[in-house]
Amino acid sequence: MTSRLMRESIGAQEFIHRTSFSFVSIIKNKLLIIVILFIIIICYSSLAQAVPPPLSEEELFKRSDLIIEGHVIKIYLYDQWLNHLKSAGAFLKDVPATAAELVKIVRNFPFKKAPVVVDGVYIAEVKVDKWLKGNSEGIIYIPFVTYHFIPGQALSGPWSERRYLQGEYLKMYLQKNGPFFESTWWNGVQELVSGKI
Repeated sequence: MTSRLMRESIGAQEFIHRTSFSFVSIIKNKLLIIVILFIIIICYSSLAQAVPPPLSEEELFKRSDLIIEGHVIKIYLYDQWLNHLKSAGAFLKDVPATAAELVKIVRNFPFKKAPVVVDGVYIAEVKVDKWLKGNSEGIIYIPFVTYHFIPGQALSGPWSERRYLQGEYLKMYLQKNGPFFESTWWNGVQELVSGKI
């Protein structure tokens, strides 16, 4: 009888130990899940804050100085573009003398709020095929910057001008920026046809 009571007592103690161990592991697992969910929510909200919501077609129309359909006929490195214009004898009023100066006027370039490394400063040469609002020359120029964020740094900062590719056929909602144009908003450039001309 004593051995039976001992076995029952040991069994009860073992049951309590196993139950408390299971209870502790459940709490640890739930705590881990809560921490992971919290981290995901923080990351998602910071990414969501980085890009503002898109503008409607009506709002894009109101904010734009120029709306066109056109082909990207050439992409230049900024310094090559400057040399090309100088060799053609073009008058360069208000045109930044260097790529570094151009980067300062490119609206919404994220280096102003987040540490990035500039990979290249470019000019997209766009041949206007159709004017939907406003007037311009038959060729317009849009600066853009390629860059990457420094690893381990915060991904903060606004949207920036998209990367253009030679041969794209685009509908573009644009605003004047000195001698150049820039997209009115991040959804202000819509691809119509892609491919080489």
